[in-house]
Amino acid sequence: MGHPLDGVRERITRAEAHLATINSEIRSHKDKCTVFARARRQPDQESIFDLYASFPEPSLSLSCVISDCLSNLRTALDYIVHELAAKYGEVVIHNMFPISNTSHAFNRQVEERDRLHDVPEVARTIIANLQPYQGTRVKRFWHPLYVLNRLTNTDKTRLLPLIVACAPHPTFVLNGSHSPTRIEGLSIAKAFHDGARITNQRIPEIVADEVTLRIEQGVYVAFRDVPWGESPVESVLTNVVEFIKDDVVPKFEPFFDRHSPQLVSVARK
Repeated sequence: MGHPLDGVRERITRAEAHLATINSEIRSHKDKCTVFARARRQPDQESIFDLYASFPEPSLSLSCVISDCLSNLRTALDYIVHELAAKYGEVVIHNMFPISNTSHAFNRQVEERDRLHDVPEVARTIIANLQPYQGTRVKRFWHPLYVLNRLTNTDKTRLLPLIVACAPHPTFVLNGSHSPTRIEGLSIAKAFHDGARITNQRIPEIVADEVTLRIEQGVYVAFRDVPWGESPVESVLTNVVEFIKDDVVPKFEPFFDRHSPQLVSVARK
């Protein structure tokens, strides 16, 4: 007979495999991204340009792979609650690992909806301590479980909206007749995305009225319309995977092994 948490670990392994696919697809997509620069003539300022970002949209398949990754992670959490209830009582259909942004919402999930039916009190305390609301208001919106919950809830009704963006201070490449010219040090201090217009950039390397520039560094794919939207998708997902694998699962391992009360006490911390 295997360990009760083998299913949890297998789900996390599958999420990691999907994450590897996501990284590969994003690297491939980056190679297609270009940004356009148009000359903006002004008196005695012939080197001043406006840049217009034009990035190919991420493929729908990328959203689907991300969905698969998230589904495995969310299911891994529910498996933990299932195994706890099975060991210490009985499993009911409404058992699940609650994720809440406020203590009131968490208590409602536990008390009114009985999400932790027959889960021992010590384990309930651990789950409560893992909730996003335990952090400050700013930090809770970056909490890995909040991120997971926000994305999985969106994924229930539509494909996750993605957007291609570029980090501040990117490196542009101008392809010339002899050799490429790298352009760095522009006054682009904020991340920008597809369709953005970046004005008043001094680029003396450009002599034509209009040219096409390729971005050599700084392009990434992000989630659209979320608090962490300026972070790359792969970084966001890696943070969630590592949190569940390294911070969540180990806290519940003592409940399924031969242990002393001291081990369970350590798991609560």
